[in-house]
Amino acid sequence: MRDLRNLPYLTVLLSSWFALGLLLVLLLGVLLAGALTFLGPWLEQNWNLTFPTPLPLTWWYVFPLIPLVLILLYFLKLKRRALHVPSTFLWKKSIEDLHVNSFFQWLRRNLLLILQLLFLVGLGYALADPTYNSEARGRHFILMIDNSASMSCADGGEENSESGTGGRTRLEEAKRRAHDLVDRLDPSDQAMVIAFNDEARTVQSYTNNKRDLHAAIDSIEPTHRPTSLEQALALAEGQANPRQSGVDFTLPQAEDGLTAPRATERPEGITTQVHLFTDGRFQDMPDFRLGNIRPRLEVVGSSADNIGIVRLSLVRDEEEPDQFILAVQVANFGDEALRERVSVQMEVFNRQGKQDARIEPVNLAPRQVREVPTATEGKPRREETPGLATPQPILTFAFKDPGQGHVRVSLLDRKTGQAWKDIFPVDDVAWLAITPVRRARILRIGDANDILDAALRAVVQQQRAVVTSLEPSAIPNDPVYRLSTEVEQFDLVIFDRCAPPSMEMMPYANTLFIGQVPPLPPWGRELWSKMQPMDDLYVKEFLVSHPLMRGIETLQGMSISQAKALPPDVLPPRSSALIETQKEPVLWALGRGRYTDLVMTFPLVVEENGVKNIWNTNWPRQPAGTFPLFFDNVVLQLGRYKEYDESVRPGEAKPLELDVPVRSITVRRIDPADGTSVEIQSIPGRGLAFGDTDFVGLYEATWPDQKYRFAVNLFDVQESMVEPRRELRIGEEVVSGEEQPMRARRELWPWFVLATLVVLVVEWIVYQRRIYV
Repeated sequence: MRDLRNLPYLTVLLSSWFALGLLLVLLLGVLLAGALTFLGPWLEQNWNLTFPTPLPLTWWYVFPLIPLVLILLYFLKLKRRALHVPSTFLWKKSIEDLHVNSFFQWLRRNLLLILQLLFLVGLGYALADPTYNSEARGRHFILMIDNSASMSCADGGEENSESGTGGRTRLEEAKRRAHDLVDRLDPSDQAMVIAFNDEARTVQSYTNNKRDLHAAIDSIEPTHRPTSLEQALALAEGQANPRQSGVDFTLPQAEDGLTAPRATERPEGITTQVHLFTDGRFQDMPDFRLGNIRPRLEVVGSSADNIGIVRLSLVRDEEEPDQFILAVQVANFGDEALRERVSVQMEVFNRQGKQDARIEPVNLAPRQVREVPTATEGKPRREETPGLATPQPILTFAFKDPGQGHVRVSLLDRKTGQAWKDIFPVDDVAWLAITPVRRARILRIGDANDILDAALRAVVQQQRAVVTSLEPSAIPNDPVYRLSTEVEQFDLVIFDRCAPPSMEMMPYANTLFIGQVPPLPPWGRELWSKMQPMDDLYVKEFLVSHPLMRGIETLQGMSISQAKALPPDVLPPRSSALIETQKEPVLWALGRGRYTDLVMTFPLVVEENGVKNIWNTNWPRQPAGTFPLFFDNVVLQLGRYKEYDESVRPGEAKPLELDVPVRSITVRRIDPADGTSVEIQSIPGRGLAFGDTDFVGLYEATWPDQKYRFAVNLFDVQESMVEPRRELRIGEEVVSGEEQPMRARRELWPWFVLATLVVLVVEWIVYQRRIYV
C-alpha cells in the first residue's frame, strides 16, 4: 500500500501546518477587526450579520495585545538546572538546545500556541456578539398595552401575581410579553410604548434604549376604565402616516406669467409594526385607515367565566315615602349555568353604621352565543348575550331611608357565605351613595308673576328647592347677584321679563328667561327690542325627546297671545327649539359652556291698561297639567335637584354639586380604602369636578364640617364579557391573534463560546500528553 506521507502535496502540508495555523489565526483576527469596523455595513447588508458588542471601543484597542503577549511568552529562554553528566551526552544536549532556542524553528513546531491563539480569537468573536437578523435593521415598533378593566382578569398565566389572586393578571402577562419583545429588538431598532384604555397616553416616545423601554412598560398600572382602541390607533397613526410632504416647503419661485409648480408627492411615512397586547374587548374599527401601520394582535387571557353586577337603580316607594326600592341586575358571561351557587347581598349604611342587610339567592342562565349573518362581510358576526337571573331578571330590595348613607351590593358564594370569587372581581361589588334630598338653589329676579310664584311655592313646599328673590333693579350691582357671577352660588337663575346688561354679567348657573332673552351678540341688551313681535300663536309641535319635555305627551290646545321671534343669526352653536308655533319657535334651549340657557320668548303674564298679571298664555290651564310637569323638569334638570346621587363609570369626571360654594375639597376612596386622598381647587365658572376615578369604589369628599359621598361602578357589559377576542377588524384588514410572533434575532455568540471551550479541552489534552509535532 502506498504511503500517504510520500505524496508531494501532503508532504508540504505536513511540513507547513504550523505556518498555515498561524495564517488562519491571523485571518480570523483580521476578519474580526473588519467586522467591528469597515466590514460591518457590508456584512449587515449582504449577510444580515451584525456585531452589537457590549464592550466599549477602548477595550477592543487593548484586546489585540493579548495574543502578542502570549507569543512573547513562547520566546522566553528555558531555565536550566546544573547536572553532572558524561561529556559526550553534554555535547549532544547542547546541539538540541541550539535547535530548540532558535525561536523561529521552535515557534513553528508548537501546537499549544496555535490552540491558545484560536481560543483567544474565538473569545473575541463571542464578545463581539455576532447576531443573525432575519429582517432589516432600523425598524420601528409601537408597543400598545391595554390596561383597561378586563385586563385585571387573573387568567394571564400560572405564576403568582401581586394582586393575590393566585394567577398572573392579563396586564402582567401583557407586560411580560412586551419585555420579551424589547429584549429581541436590535440596537438599531426604535420603539415606543403606549398605554390605552378608553383614553391613550404615550408612556415612552421613540427610543432604542432598552432600559428606558423596560422602565416604561413597568410603569403601566392597572385601571378599571373601559376599553377603546380609537385614541391609541390615532397616536400610532400620527407616527407612521405623516400629514404633509416636506417638499411643500421647498417650492421654487414662480416666473413671470407662470404659476409656481406644486408638490404632488405623497409623504412616505414610516413602516411601523404595532403590537397590540390586549384581550380585544373593544369594538372593531372598519373605517380606520392603516397606511404604514402593520398591526399584530398579541392576545392575552383565555377564560370567559365571569358573573357581575351590571345595573343598580333606586326609586322612592310611592306608597311608603320613607322607603326606597333598589333594583339589582346580575349577568352571567360564562357558558355554564349557575344554579344554587350565587347569592346577592345588599347592605345599607347610615351615619351610625350598618342599618340593614339582606341576602337573596339567584340562579343565572348561561350566556347565549350565536352567529349572525351579515350582508357586507363574508363571514357571520358573532353575537354574545349574557345570561340573566331566572325566573325574574331583576332582584328588588326595599329598605328604610337612611338619610345620609350608602348601599353596597355584593355577590356571595351560596355554599360558603363568603365573597364570590371569579377571574374578574371588579364587577362583583357595586355601590350607591344616598344623600339627603339635594334641593335646587334658585334665584328668582323679576316683578310679581302669579303663575311663576305659584310654581315656585309648590316646589318649595315639596322641599325640592330653596328660592331667593331679587328685584330687577338689583341687576347687576346687588351683592347677591354679583356673587352669582363669580362662583356657583345658585343652580338656576330665573329672569322674569328682565336680563343682565351683558354676557359678561351672566351668572355661573343655568338660567330660565321668561319674556326676555340673554344679551346675545351682536345686539347685546338691545336684542329684545329688535326681535319681531308675533300675535295669536298656537303650538304646532314640540321636541318630545328633550329631557325638559319628559313626560309631556301633548301640548294640543296651548295658545299664546304675544311673543317674539328669536333671530337665527344670534343663536349659539348648541341650540334646540323645544316648542314651535305656526310661525316661529317660542322656547329655546341655548348652550353656554357647561350651562344651559332656557329662553321663553313670551311672558307668562302681561300688563294691560294698568292691570297687572294678565295671563298671556293658557298653558297653566291645560287639563293634562303639562305646565307643572314642565316646571318640575326645569327644577330637576337645570336646578339639579336629586333624590340620590347616581354613580359614574371609571374614567368619567364626577361633578361635585354642593349646597354651598367652597374653594377646595379633599376626596378619598373609603370602600375599598386605599389610604390616598386628592385635594382639588374650585375654578370660577367651572365649579368642582373630580377626575381621578380610575377605580371602582365608594368615594368621600370632605370640606369644613361637611361630607359628600359618591360611587364609581363599572356597569359595562363589554368589559364584563371577558372572553378574549382572537381577531378584530382594523380598516380593511382582519388582524388575527393566531399570527406568528415577530421573528427573533438569532444570537451566535453561544456557538463561539462552545467552540472556545472545545479548543480549551484540546489544548489541555495536548499539554497532558506532551504532543509536539
